[in-house]
Amino acid sequence: MRAKNIFKADKGIKCPFCRQYVDGYRSTLTANAAVQRFLLEANKAANIAAAARAAAERKAMGQQGPAPAAAAAASSAGSSSSSAAAASGGLRPPSAGASAAAAAAGEDQTWNCGGCGRQNFIWREFCSHCKRPCANPYATDKLSQTKKVGRGGLGKLSQTKKDLSAVSREELVGYIRDQGGFSLRKGLRDMGVSIDGQKSYGSVQSVREATAMFGLKRVLHIAEMLCDPDALRDASLHYLGNIGVQRVFESLAKLRLAFPPDHPNKDLQEWTATHGGRDPFACLLSALLARSLEFCMHDKGVYVAQCAANLASNAELVEMAKAVFPLALPVSRDPRGVFVLLSLLDLFSQRIWEDTVNCPLALQAVDLLCNQFSCSDKQLVHTCHHALSGKVVVRAIAVSMPRTPALKLAIKIASHAATLAGSGGGLTTLMELMQLYGHNQQAAEGLRDVVTMMCYSLQGQMGRCEQGGWRAVWRVRGDVVKNVATMMCYSLQGQMGRFATSKDEAAQEMLLCLVERLGHEQEVGWLDSIAQELVGCADALQDNPGGMEILKFTLSQPCMDLDNISAHISDMKHLLGKKALLPVVADVMERVGANPLPPAAPKYPAASVIQPELK
Repeated sequence: MRAKNIFKADKGIKCPFCRQYVDGYRSTLTANAAVQRFLLEANKAANIAAAARAAAERKAMGQQGPAPAAAAAASSAGSSSSSAAAASGGLRPPSAGASAAAAAAGEDQTWNCGGCGRQNFIWREFCSHCKRPCANPYATDKLSQTKKVGRGGLGKLSQTKKDLSAVSREELVGYIRDQGGFSLRKGLRDMGVSIDGQKSYGSVQSVREATAMFGLKRVLHIAEMLCDPDALRDASLHYLGNIGVQRVFESLAKLRLAFPPDHPNKDLQEWTATHGGRDPFACLLSALLARSLEFCMHDKGVYVAQCAANLASNAELVEMAKAVFPLALPVSRDPRGVFVLLSLLDLFSQRIWEDTVNCPLALQAVDLLCNQFSCSDKQLVHTCHHALSGKVVVRAIAVSMPRTPALKLAIKIASHAATLAGSGGGLTTLMELMQLYGHNQQAAEGLRDVVTMMCYSLQGQMGRCEQGGWRAVWRVRGDVVKNVATMMCYSLQGQMGRFATSKDEAAQEMLLCLVERLGHEQEVGWLDSIAQELVGCADALQDNPGGMEILKFTLSQPCMDLDNISAHISDMKHLLGKKALLPVVADVMERVGANPLPPAAPKYPAASVIQPELK
């Protein structure tokens, strides 16, 4: 059956894997004369079959077949023009006889790869061996004219027949909105970059080679037309246009990498001289920032903004932050804007710490963001009640602290812990704040005090927080301050018993996390206060396995003194009775015995200034 499927009389042979007709053969044993003679005959037969297929197609379309002389020319030229292997990769020709028709007309139907030297068929956009983009932007022009583009691959043919170096701004925006990145393929191939619907392809070497051959006239004209803020907005805020604009940003970033200051390009130098010292990517980014609010809050424009942020330099990231962070309050109310803010903060935390020039400027921008959130207590509480917006607030604190604006913002969140604990989003914000750890002594001490402040606010009222669940914990690099922990306890004080007796697993999980953090910070005073409050409701915890586990976990913390543990057990005896108390005592003492010895040295010179006695 396979032989029947791959061999067609008078039409040639199909590859058994890709089901395409074989247009030629190539030997890996170039020194073997017998193999070369055999392949010469095979290539002649393949080209005769290709010419026959082309004639059959023209006949089916009502056209006149080729002259015998043209067919003979096709067969004689086949041995030299079909030496490339029919390997997979690139794009397939739209018709089986297109390359044969080109050969019959005497046109060159191959191109040589600049990387490995292999010959490739004219319809391939990438080398079949090394996958390098075709350096000749005109190699597939004739075939691409018949390729269908548009929605779902159906509908009208490509109408981008005008030279992209001469189109007006309105025409270019229309092309991008109608066809997305496909309208720019020819212009971007001038600079050695091939694109598809998902990404762009091209190396530094391919960009340099193609630019030396064809120049940058088309590419720079595209960038010039899109440098207008209104034109960039109109093209980007479209379901197809945003894909095309992303490909333009990616291509201009590759152009920047290919021609750094130590490897100048004449066309780019002229552009820079006439655009205030900025290269095409910087000019396009400047146009985006002029309409930053529209980009950040549009369901398509947000993709362009994130693409530009990922490709921008550190200095350009700072400029983006200066344009977007002052708009944080309206932007953070929209999920699309939240992702832009998170992207900028993530890029800061990944890239700025080693940059001594831009790091102070980036921290100043994050300080501005913290000030935006802390200017109004009501607005801050509203923001933290939403999980995504609260994530932005906590991440800004993580990047900026121990600077004063971040510390002020963390203290305000901790002081409103009792209010925030009433919603799922607020619980998520508090949970993430409790999971920040400092990178030095000052940062750790500040974070500790904020967490204890939260305990102070919630102590005695934990049962109120019975909605929502804790989300996954985000552990960040710690540029945070010690006092966060103790201020959190201060804010939560008086609500521990209600949390423990609650049947809501989220509330109990929050209390476990808080006890674990206090044990890590060695806050014996707060652990003793929480244990005392839980012991006071031990009779209610007896029928609540989750609450009893919190009590045992608190008593068995490594920093707890044995005398304090004994005192709490003695108090429980009056509530539970000796018989019910015995298994609890056995479990607690077993956990205490499993703690590492000797006890850990004191983590801080003194306990936090925020203690339970303050309330």
